[in-house]
Amino acid sequence: MNPDKLEFDGYVQEILHTGSRVICDPSPMDTDDDYMLYVYPENVGVLEDGLIEAGFVLGGSFDPRRNRSDVFHSYKKDQLNLIVTWDRQHFEDFTVATEIAKKLNLVYKQDRIDLFRLVQRRIRDVEEAKDQVSF
Repeated sequence: MNPDKLEFDGYVQEILHTGSRVICDPSPMDTDDDYMLYVYPENVGVLEDGLIEAGFVLGGSFDPRRNRSDVFHSYKKDQLNLIVTWDRQHFEDFTVATEIAKKLNLVYKQDRIDLFRLVQRRIRDVEEAKDQVSF
């Protein structure tokens, strides 16, 4: 399933294909297929209602002991994982981190997580970055 084929009624502003299927070479096919959807904040509720109606389940960003994430929610159906964000900076960070991870061919999940965290925290100093990552 490809999110481009889903009916978003103009609520989604941009779609980023991310995750190991895009980053790793060769691409693993036994993992979720991840897409980040950038949505204007006023459209989030309607879009999420539509995803639930289409059979998607609220995923990893939800912890019933805490509030939901303040920058994204993830929805899963079969192997398709849709990460819905209404935070422009969060979307841009994921775009940058995906491109860097692809160039570095980061095949280990923890390396990708570490890189994405560095990008989100605006770590730009190589020495500081070395102290915080394993790759």
